[in-house]
Amino acid sequence: MSQDALAQLLRTPPRTTFAGVPDDVWLWLNTAGQRLCPALEEYLPGLPNEALQTRVVGMSGDAALGHAFNAYRVFKRLYEAHVGPIEASTTVLDFGCGWGRVLRFFLREVDPANLFGIDTNPETLQAGQATSKWGTFQKTDRFAPSPFAEQQFDLIYAYSVFSHLSEECHAGWIAEFARILKPGGMLVVTTWARSFIEDCARLRAEPGANAHADPKAFQDLEGALAAYDDGRYCFDPVYLPSFGQTCISERYASERWMAHLDVLGFTPERGGDHQEFIVARKRAG
Repeated sequence: MSQDALAQLLRTPPRTTFAGVPDDVWLWLNTAGQRLCPALEEYLPGLPNEALQTRVVGMSGDAALGHAFNAYRVFKRLYEAHVGPIEASTTVLDFGCGWGRVLRFFLREVDPANLFGIDTNPETLQAGQATSKWGTFQKTDRFAPSPFAEQQFDLIYAYSVFSHLSEECHAGWIAEFARILKPGGMLVVTTWARSFIEDCARLRAEPGANAHADPKAFQDLEGALAAYDDGRYCFDPVYLPSFGQTCISERYASERWMAHLDVLGFTPERGGDHQEFIVARKRAG
């Protein structure tokens, strides 16, 4: 590739170059393809240091990106099923974006000016900005509000964030998402499934039984299961008063979010990591 051609490529949004490439090719371009082609490594988002990757998401490299790609495909599929095609003009917010491992995959469809990520951790945000020339990364506080305008986003998603928030923090962000979503826009967040509570107990009895569980959490097993089944907020503040381990039932979301959003349902557990996807949409009227 000539220097002029390379310079032109690096100025071209990835969606212009890669729109329509199959899923397996798009994942390959973001992983092995970058290692084989220096131009791709400069063009597409890279990775922060391995220690930071692992500290934030529990894995690194191709494993971290493969896991993120699976989440991206679920968010994309749910949006297309309930709203419509994801296009260049679709505005997307990754809430709790970390170093941008999920957000990067939307570059295949969306103009970078419409991709936003927010997080409370300045170190991970700096890593996201340093490893990607595309998209906007901004810091937010743990509690709402956000810095965004009313009705700014078509899609807001949060992967492995609402599986950790206190009820007060949770409620504030649901109201805020309703404010910044466009009418008819979609919210997709993940939460721990009910089985996570049981696996926390199993891990206490059998160390190493499940890497995704937390032996410190939900030590009152029967009480936690009863809370979940009764539609109460199931939260254990094992780290901070506003941050721990959280399991949200469909009943809770359907009843408590209805003032702001219509809950369309839960997807089943995926991949053995206990994350369930809660799908909601802002009313059009």
